[in-house]
Amino acid sequence: MPARLSSCPPAADRTPLSSAALVPEVLTAALWGLSTAATGASWPGAALCWLSVCSVALTLVDWSVHRLPDRLTLTTGTGLLLLLLLLLTVTAFAGGNWAALLRSIECGAALGALYLLLALFTSVGLGDVKLERVFKGLALMRDHVGHGAST
Repeated sequence: MPARLSSCPPAADRTPLSSAALVPEVLTAALWGLSTAATGASWPGAALCWLSVCSVALTLVDWSVHRLPDRLTLTTGTGLLLLLLLLLTVTAFAGGNWAALLRSIECGAALGALYLLLALFTSVGLGDVKLERVFKGLALMRDHVGHGAST
């Protein structure tokens, strides 16, 4: 540890942070506020907060280098899918509404097949194909919050 500290430049030689350094935090806080206002303290709200954190990071990385890192896209989609599948499974056990869960799984499988076809036969980038998990998560959320909640 002392060796790492001795390699830091003196305070006078460091460049101060610009106001752009706070952009990710401000965007994430604004999206968290909107998500919480829209859904309240709920599982869909937690999923939206997870998505907002990851979306800000993905947007800023894509904007600066025009690439979507695998670790971030796969983590975003997997985390969102797990949160929402947990939500739908708990809802199905509590209310006996297995149709919404099955409909969501069918929708996700169809969306996965569509993106596979797009990857094979068009010029869609692989970063976009990896984001398919996020779209599956949003479809799951739509089914629970929108259509699935009314059946």
